Amino acid sequence: MVGLTSGGNNGHMVASQAVVESRNLSETEIYLGRNVAPGSFGWLVPIDESTALTGMVTRQKLNGHMDNFIDSLSENGKVKSVIDGPKRWGIPVKPLPRTYSDGVVVVGDAAGLVKPTTGGGIYYSLLSGEIAAMTIHEAFVNENFSAIQLSNYETEWKRLFGNELRVGYYARMIYETLGDSQVERLLDTVLETDLKDDILNNDEFSFDWHSGIIRFAMNRNVLGTLLRSFGPMVGSIVTKVSQIRV
Repeated sequence: MVGLTSGGNNGHMVASQAVVESRNLSETEIYLGRNVAPGSFGWLVPIDESTALTGMVTRQKLNGHMDNFIDSLSENGKVKSVIDGPKRWGIPVKPLPRTYSDGVVVVGDAAGLVKPTTGGGIYYSLLSGEIAAMTIHEAFVNENFSAIQLSNYETEWKRLFGNELRVGYYARMIYETLGDSQVERLLDTVLETDLKDDILNNDEFSFDWHSGIIRFAMNRNVLGTLLRSFGPMVGSIVTKVSQIRV
């Protein structure tokens, strides 16, 4: 044991995914709502003309949500049958309290370096792996694998994307507090104003870096005002996000 712990049981989500025989599917579809995946989302992603991946991720217990989701997709003509699965796995949404120890650095999912917004982990695994490699190289050069020497690893990944993780986690906290009607109001606000085009055309819009566009959207008066109307808890998180410099 290296003495590194998760620091609690609430820092992860549970994902469930199955391979299905699909119908009439030409593009990725995202499904929202507490009946689908409380506080998160479900998906249907085409693999080829007749098969797809369908799944969901949530911090809540699934309690049959996946079975109900597949049944709903079948009733709507999207899914014909289940080919394989569903399989389940955990996805961290918060980093470990410490990602280094004597002779050890922890990278990627094992360190909790995952996009809190979507649960995607490949990009941060690559980044943290590169930082770990440089840190370990320096340890070899100095013939020093102490925790103090290896702490440079955590210092560097926090410098590079630590605030990115913070903003993403705050965004997740907001989303998890909202009811379906509030989510619909948010989506309507984005679609019915210039905000959608402003987001898509903004230089901050990136598949891998989410904090810039999150902060941009929350700082827009129309969306920021709406979010704050959802209560003091959401309002305080919006304020915290606006104060973070990425």
